[in-house]
Amino acid sequence: MNYRSSIYPVLFFSALHIFTGKAAAQMENDFLTPAREINARILNLDSHVDIPADFATEKMDPGIRNDKLQVDLVKMAEGGLDVAVFIAYVGQGPRDEKGYEAAFAKVKHSIASIRRLCEKMYPDRIGLALSPEETERIVASGKKAAVIGIENGYAIGRDISLLDTCYALGARYLTLCHIGHNDICDSANRLIGHPDESGEGLDERGNHIFGLLAGLETIYVEQEAPPEHGGLSEFGRQVVARMNRLGMLVDVSHISASSVRGAIAASRAPVIASHSNSRALCRIGRNLDDPELMLIRDTGGCVQVNALAGYVKFPQEARQDLQELFERTGTSKMSYEGFLRLYRENRADYDSLMTRCSEGIKQVYQRYPQPDVRDVADHIDYLVKLVGVDHVGVGTDFGGGGGVKDFKDASQAVNLTAELLRRGYSEPDLAKIWGGNFLRVWRAAEKVAKEIGR
Repeated sequence: MNYRSSIYPVLFFSALHIFTGKAAAQMENDFLTPAREINARILNLDSHVDIPADFATEKMDPGIRNDKLQVDLVKMAEGGLDVAVFIAYVGQGPRDEKGYEAAFAKVKHSIASIRRLCEKMYPDRIGLALSPEETERIVASGKKAAVIGIENGYAIGRDISLLDTCYALGARYLTLCHIGHNDICDSANRLIGHPDESGEGLDERGNHIFGLLAGLETIYVEQEAPPEHGGLSEFGRQVVARMNRLGMLVDVSHISASSVRGAIAASRAPVIASHSNSRALCRIGRNLDDPELMLIRDTGGCVQVNALAGYVKFPQEARQDLQELFERTGTSKMSYEGFLRLYRENRADYDSLMTRCSEGIKQVYQRYPQPDVRDVADHIDYLVKLVGVDHVGVGTDFGGGGGVKDFKDASQAVNLTAELLRRGYSEPDLAKIWGGNFLRVWRAAEKVAKEIGR
């Protein structure tokens, strides 16, 4: 695993699943049957699905029921999910030529794996969609559709021409930044260092515990990171302008409030938040406040609701209990390098520390109800009331920490439909939320590109 990729956000939230047990029972049958029928009639799209480094290989085969993947072709069929926007993700690294080169190489590797899935491994079951119309044609033909998104503008470094390269390779949206500022804009969250690259990382327990520890300091906090640019940089404004010319969607998830405002001011096309929730319901800097949500609506854009537990619901009391646990165990000030040093030099002490932390984490999570599909639906409800049903969608973050009880992978997508149906959503509303809105915004971005000329 390449720890240069800032893995701790994923580890932080995957720890929620490791320490909280199995998902609860399915939705009531009264709503599951009509939900399945509706999902079979409408186009269902998940706008944010992360993939591992070895995606679309014999080892990590998305064509079978793969326990290591939350989204594979089997689970998509079971849950009624038609379209997955697979993500070429790169974590924030050093902002120098070596870092930029490595970041772009990683993105190209991920895009190649997505194309391999569609063009070589299973072309009879899934097709690569490069436009909204192509997405609909592929689904109408009976196949699943894959769309490519890039998470973190760090992938292009300071070279705006790489946007054109990414577009030519098939990418159709770009998340402007991730954890930590880059040359484009300020992030909502600060970055803690760049962990060890030696290839001899921690064991799974240590990775999860460090991820949780780092996440408490950087992700699950109300305040945003101290700014660098005060929003978008001048380079960032040029990036947004070029994306508009290409017809590439501007994604404002992960970026700071001032960056959201800057991106919206700079963009001539509607913007998306590919995997973001309401800060009113879960008060972390990574989520979006009402003014930002309404600005996205005013562009004609959409907010794709996230199913990552820590972005859905995480009580302050739980955070405080976890911080006290790490203080008691002496891990609260440990860096990744500190964890790694102990792991390599004193395995007995390391094992003892990991055991105490693991048991403490279990006890904390037993004291607080964990989010489930109803909580995800609460965010959808809130957004629909605030910005309207035409501006809300679904972007689970499966593969990147996403998944809650009753909505833990693509096979349970129907459970979200059932819960929304139970709340009174109509089939036309569900069609908008589950994909129609995203495709509408994508069409609008392409229309702007045609108007201003590539």
